Amino acid sequence: MGLKRKRPILLQVIVGLIVVAAVLWPATVWLYIENVGFETIRTAYEITSGRLLWFWLGNFYLLVQVILMLVTAVGLWRGKDWARRLWLFSCILYIVYNTVNYLTVSWASWLSWPDVVIRAAICYSLFYLHPKDYFQTQENKT
Repeated sequence: MGLKRKRPILLQVIVGLIVVAAVLWPATVWLYIENVGFETIRTAYEITSGRLLWFWLGNFYLLVQVILMLVTAVGLWRGKDWARRLWLFSCILYIVYNTVNYLTVSWASWLSWPDVVIRAAICYSLFYLHPKDYFQTQENKT
């Protein structure tokens, strides 16, 4: 009789957090746009001297992050080590980006620190949680 492979609770929590963040992040951005109105966005666009590139770059960054989160969550759920490494790499880049952002514009980005702390905790957990370890069955453990 084959034993079923079990995922650790920590992995289930991590994947759940990633999926929730991937769904809620675009939703909150859309709610923000609805609340401030498109007039405010148009004013911000005019303040940047009509550089449409910055507007699309911001949207592209959001899209890439959401796709990265969903792909990583599926990969982690299936026990793929590439997903673990991809998430660790993206966490490091995210933490560096937010730290530099905080140092350059400290008055505007203090709210990003809870997100950085959560990502750092997930990175720390995934650093020690290897797929080859958590997908071993009881028969394969020595």
